[in-house]
Amino acid sequence: MPSQPQIVGDTVLAGSHYGILFYSADAPVFSADRIQTAIAVFDSRYIDASSTLLSWKELSWVSVKPPDTDILVYWRSSGNHESLETKEWSGPFLNGSGEDMSDETGRYLQIRMELRSSYDPDMEDFRTPIVSSFLASCFLTSGEQVFYTKEIELGFKMQHLLLTYNGTVSSDTMIRFAVVGQDTTSPVEYQTISPNHLEELDRIAENSSGLKIMIGAVGSKEIPFVIDEFAVILSGDGQKKINKDA
Repeated sequence: MPSQPQIVGDTVLAGSHYGILFYSADAPVFSADRIQTAIAVFDSRYIDASSTLLSWKELSWVSVKPPDTDILVYWRSSGNHESLETKEWSGPFLNGSGEDMSDETGRYLQIRMELRSSYDPDMEDFRTPIVSSFLASCFLTSGEQVFYTKEIELGFKMQHLLLTYNGTVSSDTMIRFAVVGQDTTSPVEYQTISPNHLEELDRIAENSSGLKIMIGAVGSKEIPFVIDEFAVILSGDGQKKINKDA
């Protein structure tokens, strides 16, 4: 049962109702500090990196951030600006000196900035962060160095591929692997794949009785990189099933 308030004459001194203390107007009153936060959200226009985009690289911004304020940055990319509007936001980024966006490969990029202000009781005003500029860098195919393997005849159509490699790659260099099922050096015929990830070869499955691998490298400076070795694991039609269901 909740305790009953103490009554002296007609004055309620203090009481408790389910653990919450309360006081009358002529008794001591305790209150929390005043805390107020104002949040402003800004969305950028679509940023078009052109059809030569390989991937985005880094996002950075220049800002002034007073105490008890925050800047949260989100991003999303897509191959066309119509579908960009329905994409989920990624993030947040908190470090304005450079955040990695190398997993983003969509031609169109959009940035969202969330600025959080805080109330300053001494000044009786809000402390507000300011972003004066931001920069999104990217890798483009126009500066890419490309190497090709010989064609390997498989005798079956590829359906899935897993590629791994060992090498020395600088932080300013991006390595790209792509595969095709015939002997060609036309970049548009190749399907880009991610190392250490099982890829479904949906683009080249109909014409993939062979295997040719393209290795591309692009960087902001000279491109010193070494690929010591790589290996591929393939699956496809015409292969016997080794493990059968019990």
